[in-house]
Amino acid sequence: VRLDKEAADALNKMMKDYCNETGLNNFIVYGTTKTYTDEGSYCPRKFLESETACCVDLAVNGSAGIVTYDGRDKESWIVDNCYKYGFVVRYPFGKEEMTGENYCPWHLRYVNTLNSSVMHTNDLCIEEYFDFAKNYTFDNPYKFNLDGVIYNIYGLSATEEGSAVRVPISGNYKVSGNNIDSFIISAKE
Repeated sequence: VRLDKEAADALNKMMKDYCNETGLNNFIVYGTTKTYTDEGSYCPRKFLESETACCVDLAVNGSAGIVTYDGRDKESWIVDNCYKYGFVVRYPFGKEEMTGENYCPWHLRYVNTLNSSVMHTNDLCIEEYFDFAKNYTFDNPYKFNLDGVIYNIYGLSATEEGSAVRVPISGNYKVSGNNIDSFIISAKE
């Protein structure tokens, strides 16, 4: 399986902490850039975004063999805590209308710890997060404290002609896009 190095490091730390917290060591990475989804698959479908190498499809190695991860029981620790490691459940429960997909606890997307923490704090799926960020600008950013560091977050809609992005001169910023029409800029204050 292939996975972005930052995402892979975060996944390894999350799985280590999961094992320490629950006493279980039963997850398997069923897919990253490619996921087997034919009849009998443990991940019912694959998503185009998986090709980014920032997605992980999980299954559970249970007492009766490999089973689909449903996000419940002791394994719910992953759904409840993945944001602390920079992951989000890409298609969360209750957000089906926004995402256009059913709840998929087995499909995690790495977005980094700042973005995942903002999304968790504000109960946002990725689509909602991009809309949320558009309410803020370089001059009037959303301020978020992550581990004692203040970040200024704002959004920008892309245009066909191209978009100028105003960023801090310090260089302490990241730009994240949705590959359609929006960017989120996050900068250390």
